[in-house]
Amino acid sequence: MLQIVLLPKENISIPVKLRVFVKASLEAKALNEYFSRNIDQSPAPFVMLSRGLHMIVAYDMAVLDPSDAGVADRFRKQAKTRAVKLVKEAIENPALGVSSALLRGHMGACQPASVLDPFLHARCVSLPADYEVASSSDSDDHKKCYIFEARQKKLSSPQLAPTNPSQEKPLTPLMKGLDVQLNSFCATNGKRSYEEFMQSSSYFPVTLYITAVGDGSLAGDISDKARERLESILTKIPKEQQTSIECGGGLVPLKLRVFVANSEDAKAVGDYIKDHASVVPAAVVVLCREVFITLRCEGGLDMKDSSVADRLRKQVSYLPIMANLCLV
Repeated sequence: MLQIVLLPKENISIPVKLRVFVKASLEAKALNEYFSRNIDQSPAPFVMLSRGLHMIVAYDMAVLDPSDAGVADRFRKQAKTRAVKLVKEAIENPALGVSSALLRGHMGACQPASVLDPFLHARCVSLPADYEVASSSDSDDHKKCYIFEARQKKLSSPQLAPTNPSQEKPLTPLMKGLDVQLNSFCATNGKRSYEEFMQSSSYFPVTLYITAVGDGSLAGDISDKARERLESILTKIPKEQQTSIECGGGLVPLKLRVFVANSEDAKAVGDYIKDHASVVPAAVVVLCREVFITLRCEGGLDMKDSSVADRLRKQVSYLPIMANLCLV
């Protein structure tokens, strides 16, 4: 996230490229490992602005279900956006005296966090002593959290409205076949229905939305915000999603983008494709709108832990790739 911040100490504004991670994510762990091994490097290639900012999202349980991947994704995005605002406010606070040299890594990779963290933690509230928060920290700071209310998306079209069970669309032959297979599988596993099967804590269901990068360029009529997101999606492709398939007697390279259905990235790509369905060649193509995958998990995994859920979704997203998607 590119932010322009004002530094009162020097009376200048400078651009700062922020990266915000869930603390238990692989990216955050990789950065922490680098910081621990290169704490005295100057100038540092990147700096730590906060060692840990714990956020709590207050939401209406009657409306929002955080076990839904799309809702959880929005919660994390809102938390990151709120964290960026707090960090920017701290940087621009005259009392802290933040300098460009500090932000550019000339005073070490971790020194900015030492300056900003006290201000950020002062904006947090202390939780009750018996309230458990998952944290690797041994200090009392992990019991201090910033609490904000979740923003709810407004329903801008009938397609976004909650589905009325009495008005569901009839199943296509493919979906009918899938329904039969699921019910058969559930019966062999001692479950009366697919719904009961999904409620079992030893299974993790995910619906995937699978696309591929095309030869076309992004259209010029999209907003700057949408372009930034789509360019990132179409260029920053994980190596696991770069594959090749047999087609026409030879191998064709294919750059896949696999998303959890209803995630922000999936919606961005889906909206673009819907608005530019007639553009040829296309910048991105749909390979499969819905792939239902259920991951069977061993005991001991806490599905409510966001880092566990993220790892499971990441593992699931590799399965269609390893299966070559049956594209030929």
